[in-house]
Amino acid sequence: MDSTDATVNAAEILKGKTAYARGKQVTGSMLNHGAVAGVISTRDESYTVPIGYHDGSGTVGIDQTERAKLIPSNIRSGVTILDVEGSMTGTEDVKSQSKTVSPSTEQQTILPDSGYNYLSQITVDAIPYVESSNSAGGTTVTIAG
Repeated sequence: MDSTDATVNAAEILKGKTAYARGKQVTGSMLNHGAVAGVISTRDESYTVPIGYHDGSGTVGIDQTERAKLIPSNIRSGVTILDVEGSMTGTEDVKSQSKTVSPSTEQQTILPDSGYNYLSQITVDAIPYVESSNSAGGTTVTIAG
């Protein structure tokens, strides 16, 4: 059998197997990986399939730990990631607080108390005062304390 026109090379034949090409016996060097399996653990990660033979039954998928995080309550409503539609509204476990404060002659910083995430409303009480007519024909304002 004439094999002078054969184009195969060692890297295209499984390691340990032999064939004839260009009139010579060629011993293969291609690795047999069988069923290759890989996982992707980060958003920017990719999987590089190793050079060599694969039997076609291998798989590559998202790491199980990362897959467990892909649940509707972890994804904002209206967003779908890898076929998981989000249900998070952003208000889960958020406690708002309303406060009423009295005016002061000093600057005040009003913050939510411990256990609250934010202030939904701040009411500043009116400054208590009394108006009365004075002897000069005007009005005297007395600010009560």
